[in-house]
Order: sequence, then structure tokens, then C-alpha cells
Amino acid sequence: MPSFYLHLNAADRRRAEILARSAPSPLTFAMATKRELYSNEIWDVLDVHAHDTLRFRNVVYYYERFFPHFVFFNSDVTVAQLFLYATELFPLAFGEYELGNDGALLDWTLHDTREAFEYRIPPLTVLALRNANDFLPPKYCRVPQLAITYDDTTYSLDAETPVEILESFNWHLYRCDPDIIVTEYGDATLLPMLTGLAKRYNVPLLLNRDTSVGYVTSKESSYFQYGKVVHKDGAFELAGRWHVDVENSFTVAEADLDGLFEITRLTQIPPQHQARATIGTGLSSLQLSWAYRNNILIPSKKREPEEFKSGSVLLLADRGGLIYQPPPGYHEDVAELDFVSMYPSIMVNHNVSPETINCRCCAGDDAGVVVPELGYRVCRKREGIVAAVLRAVVAKRSYYKKKKKEYKGKDEGLF
Repeated sequence: MPSFYLHLNAADRRRAEILARSAPSPLTFAMATKRELYSNEIWDVLDVHAHDTLRFRNVVYYYERFFPHFVFFNSDVTVAQLFLYATELFPLAFGEYELGNDGALLDWTLHDTREAFEYRIPPLTVLALRNANDFLPPKYCRVPQLAITYDDTTYSLDAETPVEILESFNWHLYRCDPDIIVTEYGDATLLPMLTGLAKRYNVPLLLNRDTSVGYVTSKESSYFQYGKVVHKDGAFELAGRWHVDVENSFTVAEADLDGLFEITRLTQIPPQHQARATIGTGLSSLQLSWAYRNNILIPSKKREPEEFKSGSVLLLADRGGLIYQPPPGYHEDVAELDFVSMYPSIMVNHNVSPETINCRCCAGDDAGVVVPELGYRVCRKREGIVAAVLRAVVAKRSYYKKKKKEYKGKDEGLF
């Protein structure tokens, strides 16, 4: 059962238990002992278990109406990630799994680790789906023109009616039974169009292996980044198989499915969500997983403000972001220094993390390391969450770079 924590006094704990009578899901309460990240103090918190997994978010929203945001912990993490953190499982993990008659996971034995450099990927079946008409977008076509590729063969779905297209598409889904459907603009156009036609003409689609549930969709969004507006299509996720939109996934566009496999194993984020997530979201999940394993409370919202900095301190602290343009022209005796993973390596080697800089536990203690010129203290009594998380990432990057050099120019005959 997924759970979240409330840091309340005795009177508010009784109030929370009374409020459970009207909660969206049956609840179970218990007391737990956890560590607060910034103060490093041990807190007694109320553990709230939701019996209905699908209504976990509704329970959180319900309690947020009665208590301030700063008392909530572990409440802003998805149920799927909470399950993976609690069990220490991860997507594509090689192991032995025992399932009940209802398909529930009963027991498992892993023969794999998230930090593994070399690992086995199951023989996943991939079906590629795209618009066959490169000149006319699908939304302007009276009848969809689709191209489907699997088993090294491409099929063009040419038909005169939408029903024939849907039936032909279903036949290929049945024949291939793909584990992964890779599309071009599947989130924004192709799958919404196909499911819309299926509903209109009453033709059930075989997109989901689990036909008892529907599709998981999200709204499109736009945000401002580095001086420009970036548009991100909403997600269209399937049940029982993965849908990956190459045009809506930075990871797959840059590193293909192999890159997605690597990142989703490491971050413990479900693959369909990870495919559409940013690198920052993946790093955040690494930190959340570490905090969960180490019995540290995960605040629902960031509430540790930055300390005030004067203009002179900002000039000293942010020099790493300055880029000096050399004068144009021809220059001799120019040397290049390549700092491999400089910032992550500094964080790992020097224990740099938000809670270790000017930490409360070392206040007034001169034993800590002091940052030159700035005078910031770095904690030496405990390992920071960022340093702990990045260690595996830096090690993987170093290993893969060595492998890249080792196999450079030897691609022929490897596969």
C-alpha cells in the first residue's frame, strides 16, 4: 500500500485520524521514525497508508485542504515510483518473479543491479508506426495513411475507409504483439486520431494488452527556457506495452531505445514516463530513491530558501557560468583542458549537496572543509544526497567512455 507522512503534533494527529472517516480511500495509520534532510534530526511522523492505490493522489489532495504543505512528506511521488523505491526493483531488472493467479507480484529474486555496467535486456518486440504521407499531416487526411514496420519489413496500410484501416492496424498488432510501439508524433496526432476513429466507428483497438484499463493521457504544455518558448506534447501511454514517441522524447531522439533502457533502469521511473521526462526529472528520482532507502523524509515541496547573497558574493560564486570570448583572429600555442564530468566530479569528491553547504550540524565547527574565497563550510559528518547519487552516474559515464574508445572503429562484425 502506498503511504505518505505527516509531521504533526498530538492534537493534529488525532484530527487527521478523524478526517479519515471521509477520505476518498480507506486508510491505516501508524507512527514512524524518519530523518529530516536539512536538520539531520530524527522526527516522529504519522504514516498514512492508502488501501486504494488508484486513489492515493486523491487522499493527498483531501488532506492538503486541512493541513499546510510543509507537514507533508513522500506525498508528491507517483505510486509506481514509491513501489519501486520500497521494493528496490527497477524496470528491465533481470531476475526470478513469482506471480499469483490474479497476476499480483508475490516474490522475486534479483540477479541484477541498477548500477551494473553490463546487463541483459529481455528480447523485446518493437513495432514502428508513422504517417506514410510525408507531405500531408495525418489530421488533414480523410483516411489515415500509415506505415508499420516490424521484423525488418514495412507495411503500408492503404484502404479506402477508416474501418478498413483500423481492422488492418489491429491485424498487425495481433500478429506482431509488440512490447514497444515506437511512433513519430504518436502522442500529439497518430494515437489520438486512431482511438478517436475507433470510438466513432465502434472498432475496438488492440493497443492495450490489458483491456480492463484505458489509456493514460496528459495535456500538452509550453514553458520558457533559455530565451525561447518550448512546446511539449501531452503523453499517450498504454497498458501492457510501452508507447514511445520519438518526436516527444529527448532521450530516444538522442540515444535511441538503448539510452531509454539505461536511464529507466537507473532512475526507477516507468519507461513510458521516463521517455518523456527531462534529465533533471531522472536525477530527482535518483535522489528520491536514495532518500527512501536511507529512511529520509522527502518534502512534498521545496521549502529551504537560498541564503541571501550580496553582489560581490554572486560575482565570486558564479564565475563558472562566465564564458570569455577570445579575440577573433589566428592564435598559436593554444592548449585545451578537458575536465571530464567536472561539476559532478567536484560534487562527488568534495561532498557538495544542498544540505551539506553551511549545514546546521557543523555550525561553529572548524573541522569542515571551507570553500576558497567564499568561506562556505562543507559538512564532513555525513554524506550529501547529491554526492551519493552522482557517484554511480560518474562511474557509469567513465566506464562507457572507456568502452567507446576501446571499440572505436571496430563496429563491423560486433553484431
